[in-house]
Formats: sequence, structure tokens, C-alpha cells
Amino acid sequence: MPNPATPRTSCYLRLLVVVALAPLMLSQAAGQNAVDATTPPGQSPGAPAGSYPLSGFDNVNLFNGHLNFRLPLVKVNGRGGVSFASALPIEQRWTVDHDSAGPYHFPNYNWWTGLRPGYGPGVLQGRQMSEGCPEGPGNTEGTTRLTFTASDGTECELRDQIYGGQRASSFCNPSDPQAPGTSRGTTFVTPDGSSATFISDSTIYDHNYTPSGPKIITPSGFLMLRDGTRYRIDTGIVTWIRDRNGNKISFTYTGSYMDQRVTSATDSLNRQITFQYNFSDPTYGVCDRIIFKGFGGTQRIIRIVRASLSNALIAGESLATYQSLFPNLSGSSSTNHNPDVVSFVWLPDGRNYQFRYNRYGELCRVDLPTGGRFEYSWTQFSQGMASNLRSIGA
Repeated sequence: MPNPATPRTSCYLRLLVVVALAPLMLSQAAGQNAVDATTPPGQSPGAPAGSYPLSGFDNVNLFNGHLNFRLPLVKVNGRGGVSFASALPIEQRWTVDHDSAGPYHFPNYNWWTGLRPGYGPGVLQGRQMSEGCPEGPGNTEGTTRLTFTASDGTECELRDQIYGGQRASSFCNPSDPQAPGTSRGTTFVTPDGSSATFISDSTIYDHNYTPSGPKIITPSGFLMLRDGTRYRIDTGIVTWIRDRNGNKISFTYTGSYMDQRVTSATDSLNRQITFQYNFSDPTYGVCDRIIFKGFGGTQRIIRIVRASLSNALIAGESLATYQSLFPNLSGSSSTNHNPDVVSFVWLPDGRNYQFRYNRYGELCRVDLPTGGRFEYSWTQFSQGMASNLRSIGA
């Protein structure tokens, strides 16, 4: 990691990529999005293989130009090689939803919906798409692909061994569109050489009918890595991690189904880290808290504070409507873009990281506890009708 006491500037060009929707989408319903069936490489989040590390905090994906900033929060270690580092990723992704009824195109600030890792070790979920049932009984084509998302947002796609993630034909009866489609078996593997394998507890079948976007599934089973590390997945969330020697880190969660958040992590030495959400702190306000024991059993607390984008803009920026941000998209509204963003991370010793953004919600500056800072310059890429499109999508 470079010396953070000296201000440092990192720049990269936001790429403009036009992605054809047809090869990626199977559903003909409204609400299509380029990430419904799989994540195209041009939208790959996190820090996949080949990303360029700028420091111990940030990476640039040289293929698509995306920035991934991840702040390490706390690391859970136990015996052996099993460990888990809770991280805070800050990374903006814009996609575009397509409604063929117009046609209309809507900018979408959120990443594809489903489980989020939060401060936990990761989540596993599947996206299922199909052409939908024909008017009478007949065949339809569909696909199922699983995605493991790590704590820093990096995605790992797994495909079934039977069809390799490709489309397969299923018989569909309109009177029973929810009937299971083609069997994908129980074994899913990564196609990129990372040698991760997921073994599902039960057979996974294609879904015959997807009326509006993908059907999200949260399977249970074991995710095995090539170094012998094994993840236990229960309904999409990691409940424990174990190394090849049997050392384990266990996790507990709160919430239900698509809104499960980690509440504790316990290592093989029975040391515990606690995660609290929306805690009303008398000094720091409403924040998330990570509580752990330091030297001599002293309690240490890390606080993550969020604020509206309007209160975390860098100097010279102001809120803007979706119409002004994306004037070439027919579905852009006159509503201001003002989501919640991370504004401060307070360390146990009272020092802090401060984060500032532009009107698109993209990270522009990080003030470090040492007095230095990181700055990110975003260059608009102009080309024809999509001159204001800030990220890929179709």
C-alpha cells in the first residue's frame, strides 16, 4: 500500500459500450435488462482477474474501465488457513431497463436485484430466464446460471455441467406454467479456470415462465474452492467457512429471504465479531456498527455512517434529475437522483475516512485518517446519441 500521507490522484475513463440486448435476453416481457440472464464482462463488478490494483484500496478493471474501491473493515482469523475479511465496497453501476411497449429506456441506479453480501462473506444466487410458455402446449427455451458474489462485490459465475449454462428446451403447458423445466443437475462449475464447484443439495430445474425479468433462486449446498476451502450455503447465504483441516468460521444472520444481513462471525477460537444496523449512536448519529475485542479484551467499534447524496457531494457538484443525467433515454424522469451513500467510516481511535461523490453517485474523493486523500477524475465519453450515457447497458 502506498504511503497515504501524500495526496494521490487516480483517473480512468468511463467507457461507453453498446451491448446488443438480443443475445443476452430470453424474455420478451417488459423490464428487460442486460444483466437479467448473466453479467456481461463489460458490466463485471468488483475486482475480477486482470484488474489493475492502484493501491490497497482500489482497483480498475482494465477491460471495462470500472473502479472498485473497497475499504477493509475487520478480519476474522482462527486456526489454520481459514479467514474472512469484512470489506466495504463502494462502486457505482448504472444499467438501463428496456420496456418494449414504448419502447422506453429507464436508467437504473441499482445493480441486479437479489441478495447482497453486505458485511458478510458472500452470497450465492441463480438467475433463470425463459422465452415463456407458448399459446398452447409446446417447447420453450430457458437457462439457469448461478453467481457467487464475494464481500467486495466480485462475481463468480457457475454453470451446470450438463449444458454448460447454455439454453435448453423444456416442455411447457400454459395451464401449468410453474411446472419445472429442464434439469440442470446438482453440479455447477466455473468456466474461467478458477476451479470453484458448487454441489446443490437438490436438483436445480429451469423455470418455464419469467413474465418480468429473471427469476432469482437461492439454492443450498456446498461451494468448494481449489485450495480445499469449503463454504456452506443455506438459501443463498454463507453459514460457515471451513478449511481443509476442519477449522471453521460460523456466521449468523437476521432478516428474511432477500433481506438477510450478517449479525455475527465466530472463528475457530470462539472469538466473535458483532454487526449492528441502523444503531442510534449519541455521538455519530444513525450508523452501522462492527464490534470486536482488541488488545486485552478492550471493546473496539467501527462505525459506518450513510447520508443522502445531497449531503455527500464533492465541491462544485449539485443534485440532478435523471433527465439531465441521461437526456437520451426516453424513460428518464424529472426526479432528482438522491440515493443514500456511505459518507464516513469512523475508526475505533476516533479517526475517520470521508467519502465524496459526483451527481451520478460515483466516488470522487476519499479523505484518509492520515490527512492524505485519493481523488478520482471521471471523463465523459461522447459518441453520437449516447453522449451522456455513463455506463453500459441496453
